[in-house]
Amino acid sequence: MQAHPLAIGSAILTLDADHSFQLIVTYDVAASVMQTEEPGHLSDELAEQLRILPEAELTKLIADARKIFARRAMIRCDGVVIEPAGVEFPPAALLSEGDTTDAGRKPRSVHVWGKVPEPTESLSVTLPPDCGQVLLTVVRADNSVERLLLAEGATSVDITWANTSTTLHATSRWSVAWQYAVLGFEHILPLGLDHILFVLGLYLLSPRWQPLLWQVTMFTLAHSITLALSSLQIVSLPGAVVEPLIALSITVVAIENLLTTEMHRWRLPLVFGFGLLHGLGFAGVLGELGLPQDEFLTALVTFNVGVECGQLTVIGLAALAVGWFRQQGWYRWAIVQPISAGIALVGLYWTVERLGLLG
Repeated sequence: MQAHPLAIGSAILTLDADHSFQLIVTYDVAASVMQTEEPGHLSDELAEQLRILPEAELTKLIADARKIFARRAMIRCDGVVIEPAGVEFPPAALLSEGDTTDAGRKPRSVHVWGKVPEPTESLSVTLPPDCGQVLLTVVRADNSVERLLLAEGATSVDITWANTSTTLHATSRWSVAWQYAVLGFEHILPLGLDHILFVLGLYLLSPRWQPLLWQVTMFTLAHSITLALSSLQIVSLPGAVVEPLIALSITVVAIENLLTTEMHRWRLPLVFGFGLLHGLGFAGVLGELGLPQDEFLTALVTFNVGVECGQLTVIGLAALAVGWFRQQGWYRWAIVQPISAGIALVGLYWTVERLGLLG
């Protein structure tokens, strides 16, 4: 399992002064061409089939996928659907090249372009469900930028053609804040299984709340520091280093839960150090998404807020599930030890897997 999977595509909508537009949607086009049931997910088997398909057959599949995309992707101008001038998929040679494993699939871009009738005050964009969740960046002729998060198959809000007031900036700031808070939360629930297991490891240490609060505080402080430093390009580590260490941190915390019932003096520095690693993992997600330069601080802070809300939700759910039994004499051997052992084994497996030692 690769760390920090964030199934999200990206799109750039450029609105020109002459009322022409260009839309570039980047996602796993190969999965769409191979008609996978799960948007944006191409299995190793289908990836290998795609690689060995004759060019003529692959070209036909691309043409079919293009027709479906053109039918489902809609540009509405003032509420009226318009036909784009063109829809271009990547060629067969580009789509079938590269690594055939699921982890090695590269996102490709679909280009849509056209011109809308004048005067057009606003338009909206609908993308096919195959694109999955998409972060849409709108760039206008006056260089103003707006970002919108589109759910799978959803239609965007009305996008004004021109930025004529400061209202748009305020709306965009709140929009960015909400979108990045949601992304931060989703990176924990449901997508961040490695972070979920680490937080559960913190929760299971002791039946008392004070050790948990100290650990969560240290973890939050640490990952906030490296998330900020990495986003500012002050600190950086490759994912090949960070991901195995995050998995190892899960194992270490879970094993300590098996060996002790109290928070020893080394636990907080240990959690702080592991928090620094997790922060670099969070930063890797933001690196994939990109931070809007016009609202950099807003996006950075609200993403971190979303992460914290996700972590607190994990703790809340754990408390609802087993918190009633924390003072029972059998709590440790019946709940803490088997769950911690399971977490340790999963973390160890991920460590070996992310080091590439499983062949």
